[in-house]
Amino acid sequence: MDFAALKNSFAQLTADAGVDDASLVVWFNEAQLDIALEAGNVVKQIFADAAAGIGYDKPPRCIRVEDCSVNYTISPEGKLVFAVGGDIDVYYRQAPREFALSDSGMKCELDQLLHSLIPLFAASRYWDQESEGDYEESGHGNKWMNYYLQGKAQRIKTLGGWGNQLDRWTVED
Repeated sequence: MDFAALKNSFAQLTADAGVDDASLVVWFNEAQLDIALEAGNVVKQIFADAAAGIGYDKPPRCIRVEDCSVNYTISPEGKLVFAVGGDIDVYYRQAPREFALSDSGMKCELDQLLHSLIPLFAASRYWDQESEGDYEESGHGNKWMNYYLQGKAQRIKTLGGWGNQLDRWTVED
């Protein structure tokens, strides 16, 4: 969906609350980042002729390294430090491009199945902002956030459980 379609979905959830686009941009971008942490696109970058023990900048829009062809650490400065040198493949979860006020036709980069979650997140933020201590409106905010969280969990499961998955517990003495 593009920004305009997401805005229309949001308006249906909030009875066309008349929220300004600047607030929607913030809320939509918050939602995208939250979703991307678990179900964002995984991208590969090759560090050609990398040297062992040298700090390299993380790839553009890197949220989290998912896999690497060699052992690595992350330095206190946030740099990737590889245990060995050579051509190194780094797979990382990439943050989606942020929506901007100047481009209402910009499309969300997340998987299509995840797009409908963004207006739910924004509706939660809207009702939370509107509540100002009112329990009924605060309840609306909680309701929409629960719909968002349940939908996110279900869709991530549907998409194959991207990300690190717990496959068993180990109990040690």
